[in-house]
Amino acid sequence: MNVAGVSLEFLFGVGIVILGAVLLWATFRSSKRRSGEASVEASERATRDLYAHEEGRARSGTDTETD
Repeated sequence: MNVAGVSLEFLFGVGIVILGAVLLWATFRSSKRRSGEASVEASERATRDLYAHEEGRARSGTDTETD
């Protein structure tokens, strides 16, 4: 079938190529995200340290706010 001078098979081919490119991009992007799991662990460790620090301030009575 010919739609405005462009064959339908050509349009399907272009669609398949675009879909493949998007799937490859998503795959590579998600694999890079997995390598960042160490940063999540570092963030969780920093949060635990901050909570421990705040708990220590609360126990010592130095956590009062001045308004």
